[in-house]
Amino acid sequence: VLVMSSCGDDEEEGEGSTGGNGNSGSSGGSSGSASSDEDVLTCTIMIRCDSILDHMEDLAEGKDRYVPENGIILYSTAVEFLKGETAYEVTKRACNAMGIQIEASYAPLYGSYYVEGIGTLYEFDCGDQSGWVYGVNGWAPNYGCSRYVLKNGDTVEFRYTCQLGHDLKWSN
Repeated sequence: VLVMSSCGDDEEEGEGSTGGNGNSGSSGGSSGSASSDEDVLTCTIMIRCDSILDHMEDLAEGKDRYVPENGIILYSTAVEFLKGETAYEVTKRACNAMGIQIEASYAPLYGSYYVEGIGTLYEFDCGDQSGWVYGVNGWAPNYGCSRYVLKNGDTVEFRYTCQLGHDLKWSN
């Protein structure tokens, strides 16, 4: 269930660290349905690749057409979720609802899904240190987002990095 309340005034503020290959994951779906309004929670999802704008010379040929002019693939969007759902599950559902391509594979070593691509931008498309990382509330966990169980009010960001996260500043 999506609550469409997007805004385009998101700014980059603060510092954050990136978590290894904690890019994504989905351990399936939530079973059952909400039994009351208390079970329905809300988080905010944002997907951006603005770091690529400073590294266009490294971008794989033909990929420039997938980079929005401002680097925002999905503006901050409020998304409803059920208790127990993960950052990956909710992000994947939001992408599917908005027609944004997302591709992930399960990484048994980490017990999580790994986001390989969003919006037709994939790891290594902008250099050998590039790919997708995620953060929650301005913090980048060191584990995959299919292992991060969302809490009411969380802010989830998927960010494309060109330098193993050193080129990113996290919101919050």
